[in-house]
Amino acid sequence: MDKTLSSEIYGLIRTGKKAKILAAVEILDAYQGALIIDPFCKSAIEYSRGDKDVKSAVGRALYQTGVVSGEYGMRDAYINRLERVKGWVKSTNKYIRSFSIEFSDSLNKTIKHEQKRTDEEVMRMKKGVDR
Repeated sequence: MDKTLSSEIYGLIRTGKKAKILAAVEILDAYQGALIIDPFCKSAIEYSRGDKDVKSAVGRALYQTGVVSGEYGMRDAYINRLERVKGWVKSTNKYIRSFSIEFSDSLNKTIKHEQKRTDEEVMRMKKGVDR
């Protein structure tokens, strides 16, 4: 990410104004959940003081995967996200800790769903039954 853009995003976040923080998170959506957005996401949660709309927008940005490959590609992408946010629970900021717990719970449910869905699809393919 370009330093100028990075500074602009942090500038929006540090205002503490919900609309500007949401605008910053909207920019982060273009990065399809890439690791580079993590520090911005944490700042957005912190500066918004855990605002539910900001947490929701950050969650959507983190959930994005871009292109995945393999039968279990989606599941693996979500496992990767889970590993990334696990460390956030150790944050000194209560809003980041809270988000980490909530987002991890959501990811765990999604991972289980993707595992089940893919297992069933693989089983159908083995039996020669298309969708």
